[in-house]
Order: sequence, then C-alpha cells, then structure tokens
Amino acid sequence: MNARILIIFITLILIVSSCTKMKVQGQEDVDGNTYERVDVYSDIKPKEGVRPLAMGFEANDCEFDMVYVSGGYLHPKDEDRREEYINHFYIGKTEVTQKLWTAVMGYNHSFFVDEENPVETITYDEAVEFTHRISSIIGRNFRLPTEMEWRFAAYGGNASRRTTYSGSEKFWEVAWLFENSGDHTHHVGTKLPNELGIYDMTGNVSEWCSDLYYGNYGDSSNNGYSYFHIHRGATWSSIAADATIMSVSRKYLYTSNSQVGFRLVMDCD
Repeated sequence: MNARILIIFITLILIVSSCTKMKVQGQEDVDGNTYERVDVYSDIKPKEGVRPLAMGFEANDCEFDMVYVSGGYLHPKDEDRREEYINHFYIGKTEVTQKLWTAVMGYNHSFFVDEENPVETITYDEAVEFTHRISSIIGRNFRLPTEMEWRFAAYGGNASRRTTYSGSEKFWEVAWLFENSGDHTHHVGTKLPNELGIYDMTGNVSEWCSDLYYGNYGDSSNNGYSYFHIHRGATWSSIAADATIMSVSRKYLYTSNSQVGFRLVMDCD
C-alpha cells in the first residue's frame, strides 16, 4: 500500500513539473538578459524592471510573440513637448509578417512576397481590420500603437540608452535602410534587437500608428478631421539621416505601398 501511494505521489510531481515547463516555450539571450517566451495561459507575470519578457500566441496555426513594455516616462528631446507617462503594454517582437497576415486575413498582396518578411502594401483601414480579426481569434485586445507607445518602445522603454536608432548608434546593426537593404524588405528579426528585445523598429517597413496627423504636435486636440495618420520607423528605402527614432512622417490613410506595414500592441489585463 505504501509503495502504491509513493508511486502515485511521484507521478503527480512529474505531471505538475511537466505542466510548469510547458508555460515557458523557449529562452534566448537579449542584451545580456534572459528573454522568456511564455504561453498566453500561463500564470507567470512580467517582472517590472527585471528583464524583458514576452507572451507567445497562435492565430490559425501561426505563432507570434508580444514583448512586455513596463510603464514609464517618455523623455522628449524636443523642448516644446511635455514629458508624458506611458502605461505598460505589450508590443510585437517583430513587425507583422506576411505569414501571420495571411493566416488571419486569407490573402497577401505584398510587393516583396516572402512569408517571413513584413507585410506591406496595406492601407491603414486594412491594418485596423487585421487587429479586429486577430482579437476575435485570440480573445485579447490587439490594436495599433499610439505614437507615444511606439516611440517609448523604440527607445527601449525604461532600459533606454537613448540611441539614435532603435537599439544602436550604428544603423547597420539594427536596421535595413537604403544603404544596406538592396532595395527590398528582409526577413524580420535578422538584425540586432533593441534594449527590450524588439526588432526592426528602425527600417524594413515603417509602421502605422493610431494617431491622426495634423501637421504639428500642438494640434493633437484639433477638432477638425485629418486624412493622414502618423507612421514611424523608416523603411528599406529611407536614408540613415532620415531614419532616426525622432523622425516622424505621415501617410494618407488609403495609402498602400511596399514601404508601409505595422506592428501589434496588446493591452495588459
């Protein structure tokens, strides 16, 4: 009897240990820290100020990761802009790939066709429609980033070294730009990440943000309507001098070309 109880007890321990291990899908080193890919249903919570941490998701058999960004203050270099607090959120480890886009939307009309490249040639409205569909599939609230969230993540959040490009002073370490792209997009995540383990926030494709563009930041409370949305991050055709984190641009909301893609943001519970 005692032997049978012992066997049952050992079996239960092995089951619990196995379930615990399933929560962490993999590890990799990012800027000297350990980056964990955690299952969406895990009870493991992000540890603020300790290390980058991501949650892994699957949409129609296509996996992708969201990186946790601890809340903090965005310290603007521009003298005419106030310091702003950014609430914590999750942001895509990479730009949305053609593989993920196709899994959710069922089509892909990117110009540079490769499932591991960022999706492009999509309008702002199509990007928003994607966020609605993937939210419905997964049951979490995905959306486009605000401009301030995008900038905060690009600078590396609270771990920021305030580099010119996202993660480095040397653009070729972190970005695909005019000088090194060969006039086309590249697989996501093939350059170095920034301080939070986020890839391609400089170069490859620029990224739609949810904010309207009124011509200057002082007009953010403008009651009029704008046909332009802000996009950030520079593109495979941008020269390095115009590809800094501070660089801001805008696109007509119906624009779709091979230079513009997007990245997901997910609200924290």
